[in-house]
Amino acid sequence: MKNGLRISRSPERPFLAFFSVYLTGCSSFDGVGFCIWEGYFYRLSKFIVVNKNLGFGFHEVTKLANLQFGPYLNHQKEVITSISSKAFLLVDASIEEEKPESNDYRVVVSSLLYNGMITSLTIRFLISWGLVIPAIALVRVRFEQTVVFSYLAWENPEKGLIPFITHVPIHEYLAAVKATSDKAISKYLKVDLEKLKDIASKFQKVTKPSFDNSLKFERKWTNLDLLSMIRKRDEIVNINDGSVLRSRLEKYYHSIYYEASSIIHTDCNSIFEFLNFKVDKNKLVIKQKSSWDEIVLLICADLDLLQTYEFLVFIGCKHHDYYYQELNDKLKKITRDVIVI
Repeated sequence: MKNGLRISRSPERPFLAFFSVYLTGCSSFDGVGFCIWEGYFYRLSKFIVVNKNLGFGFHEVTKLANLQFGPYLNHQKEVITSISSKAFLLVDASIEEEKPESNDYRVVVSSLLYNGMITSLTIRFLISWGLVIPAIALVRVRFEQTVVFSYLAWENPEKGLIPFITHVPIHEYLAAVKATSDKAISKYLKVDLEKLKDIASKFQKVTKPSFDNSLKFERKWTNLDLLSMIRKRDEIVNINDGSVLRSRLEKYYHSIYYEASSIIHTDCNSIFEFLNFKVDKNKLVIKQKSSWDEIVLLICADLDLLQTYEFLVFIGCKHHDYYYQELNDKLKKITRDVIVI
C-alpha cells in the first residue's frame, strides 16, 4: 500500500503491474490524486520499452471480473460477441508469436486499447442481460474511442500523440483550478496550484514553445472536433489500398453516434426512438425496443476489429491479416442477414 493506493505487481496481470510502476514512480499525490511527478510519462514509456515482450492479458478480463453473461444471447448474438472476443485474443496471440519491438508510444496506445476492450466487454454484457439502453449509450463511447485511437495511430506524432500525451498535466491543472474555485469542494483539497501550473507550463511548451505563464493554456489537446478528426483520419489512411478493415468511420458518425446522442443528452427522441409502449389491462407498459440489440453488437464488433487491427499495425505485427479478414467476412455476412437495406 502506498499513498493510500493498493499496488499489485502480479506477473499474471501485466496491466496492473505496469500501472503500479506508474503509481509508485510518482513522488506524491495531492488532494484527489493529482500526479505531480514531472517524469512519469518517461517512466511509463521506459517500462514498456524495457519489457518489450510484455503481453497484454486481454483474455484475463472476463476471468478477473467473474462475469456471467445473461440469458438474452441467442445463437446469432453469441456469434457476433465471439467476433469481438476473438479480435482481442488475436492481439495477445500476435504479440506472443511475433514479439514486435516496442516504442515510446506503445504504453499509450495499449492503454487506449485496454479502455476499448473494457467498454466492448461491458456492452456485450449489458446486451446479454437485456439492458439495451445503456448499451446504446456505451456504443457511442466505443465509437469515440475508436475514432481517437485511429486518428492517433495514423497522424504524425507531432500533431497527434505528442499533444495528446502532454496535455494530461495541463488538464490536471485546469481541473484543479475548477475544483479549488468551488468552496464546497476546495475545503477538502490540498492542492499546490503553483506547482501544478509550473509543471503544466513545461508540458505546454512542448507544443507551444513560446508559451509562458501569462498566457492561457490550451483547453484541449486538439482543435479538431470529432467529425473533423474522422475526416482527417479518413484522409490520412489510404482507404482504397486494399488493406483489411480500413473502412471509413464517418458512416457511424451520421448514424449510431447521432442516434445514441439522444440517450446521452436525454432529449425526447431518447423516449420514442428506443422504447415501445402498449396498454395492457388498463396499464401502460413500457419496454425497450429489442431491434437495437443486434445492431449495437454488430457495430461494437466492427469497431473492435478495426481498433485491434490498427493496434497491431501500429506496434509492428505483420502476419494477422488472414485472421482478421476471416472475422470481417463473417461479420459482414451476419450484418447482411440482420440489416435489410
